[in-house]
Amino acid sequence: MFKKYFFAFLISSMSLFAHGIFYNVVEGAISVHISSANNISISDVKVKVFAPGGNLPYAKGYTDINGNFAFMPDSAGIWHVKVSMSSDHGNHDKEFNIELSDDYKVKDFDKLPIERYLGILSILGIIFGIFGAFSFFQRKKTIR
Repeated sequence: MFKKYFFAFLISSMSLFAHGIFYNVVEGAISVHISSANNISISDVKVKVFAPGGNLPYAKGYTDINGNFAFMPDSAGIWHVKVSMSSDHGNHDKEFNIELSDDYKVKDFDKLPIERYLGILSILGIIFGIFGAFSFFQRKKTIR
């Protein structure tokens, strides 16, 4: 009974990341790359970039055919980026910050939740795997 619900949960949780917006930040002219969960670039995604402390967009436009959007910053600090994509089942919106150092290089940017917790999820997967293997062999011994 437990195994049935566990596998149903496992299969359903895999589809949580099946679609959506993923991003990566590249240095130079600050470039944002927009892709799907399976790393396929998404074109024509609406992007707005706000300067540190700014309320009006510093730069706005759409990603190119390769899913890239670039802008040239004029100050250091924390830049705010809003990304919006519509699909046949609703809008997908993301907001994240890019921190630039005094020489306009990327100091840090907000990581996606899956990237932040990937280590913890990996450790939990290993623990469940070891426990599952142990349970399997224990049960096999008691059946004989």
